[in-house]
Amino acid sequence: MAYTSYDSAGHPRANLYSVQGNSLRAVVPGLRSGALFLNNNLLWYQEEAACDCGLSTSQTTGTTYLYDIAANSESGSRLSGVFDAWPRVTAPPGF
Repeated sequence: MAYTSYDSAGHPRANLYSVQGNSLRAVVPGLRSGALFLNNNLLWYQEEAACDCGLSTSQTTGTTYLYDIAANSESGSRLSGVFDAWPRVTAPPGF
């Protein structure tokens, strides 16, 4: 599972949880949010920068990244946003 957690200063961090290994790990040390799987191996997320933004302690920078789980590497992404994610979750029948 991919998710965003917040550290003690309120800054977002992209993380992975391995069900098979029952383990948690941070993807990269930088401020990242909005982690979504694009396929079995690629994770998309956006960069954030610390700020004194009123109610928030960070804001998006407009830079996005892809994280290759198998290669354990991050690279810049041309995707400015993701509007559909894998696996697609649908509402149960009759909902």
